[in-house]
Amino acid sequence: MDGTPPSALSEEQESSQPTPRIDIPVGIDVCQRPFPLLQLPPEIRDEIYKHLVIFDTNPPEAESYRSALCDRPSLDLSILRVNKRIHDEASRILYSKNIFPIRFEIRGTGTYQGNGVFRDSFRAEYSTFWETLTYQRPRSYNSTGTNFYNGDLPHDGMQLTKVTEDRMPTFLFPAHRYRNLVRRLRMFVHVGRFSFVELSPGLLDEAFRRPLRSILMPFMQRLHSVLGERNNHAHLEILLCPRSSWSRNSRPSVMSPEFWYELVCCAWPLTRGPWKYTLRMARDFFDSFEAVKKDALEQCDQDPPFTKKELASFETVKLREDAFWAITNGKLVVVDGDPWYTPDSIFWGGAPFGSSENLALLPS
Repeated sequence: MDGTPPSALSEEQESSQPTPRIDIPVGIDVCQRPFPLLQLPPEIRDEIYKHLVIFDTNPPEAESYRSALCDRPSLDLSILRVNKRIHDEASRILYSKNIFPIRFEIRGTGTYQGNGVFRDSFRAEYSTFWETLTYQRPRSYNSTGTNFYNGDLPHDGMQLTKVTEDRMPTFLFPAHRYRNLVRRLRMFVHVGRFSFVELSPGLLDEAFRRPLRSILMPFMQRLHSVLGERNNHAHLEILLCPRSSWSRNSRPSVMSPEFWYELVCCAWPLTRGPWKYTLRMARDFFDSFEAVKKDALEQCDQDPPFTKKELASFETVKLREDAFWAITNGKLVVVDGDPWYTPDSIFWGGAPFGSSENLALLPS
């Protein structure tokens, strides 16, 4: 023996050793080895995550933004399933660096009759990557009865996965653990109706503002479920988008400061939260908008708060008797029952909710 430890091999001897077979474990179990990505510096890992989970949300043109916001981005989020540490790091980038678009649409024209009463109804829609919901106001604002979500009628070949009421809490997205990670939302408030000002000239008092302030209130609970109740790090970019033809063939009142005042009153609930926000017109055509915005927000803030009965009616939005929750094209929607269609004409259990392209699915 020359005294050389048996485990010590010369460089020549080491290079001549056969390569171990890939299916035979050597040394540390492969499950215990650090994942190669985790051996990179955190700054490099973050750059890799950004290439995988960041999507483009540049504001589309006013005429095309509706269709642009209907489709979810196509992303392969399989990296979130590698292991817990990579999941936590990548999901932090996913939620904190992306700008999540949310669209509100207000339709319907009403005649102001005084005392906060409108003859015709409002129809408001809330749309995100993971759900689309629509509700219609009672014809009289003074009515604090139950609000109902409006559903779409099923049609032949519609792919649906029905969601029962007891499973609804599991379909609120993002999951609770991710809500405080959300940092940026871009909100499009599209108003596709004419002004009430020309129907009640000179009347911009609290009774006039109150119905406008209430239109988006039934959706505020959904917004809080996205951001969490204490997310004071989030920033909301609120863009007011009047009807697409407003700059060409609209009535004169739609071009007036009074109408901009109404738009701000409609968006007022979005400014009430722990988050930071900016509020502007989608197109900066008007130098006087900032003054109108300041006046409208100050007056809305000073108006009497909604009563407990009113708040309860906003928070309790129910389904009609034959309607049900369902997943279609990866989004949560309400579907109205239709006696002309039977379950056999619908593809139940269609596109799975939670595919690799679905932003809403992150393991909780």
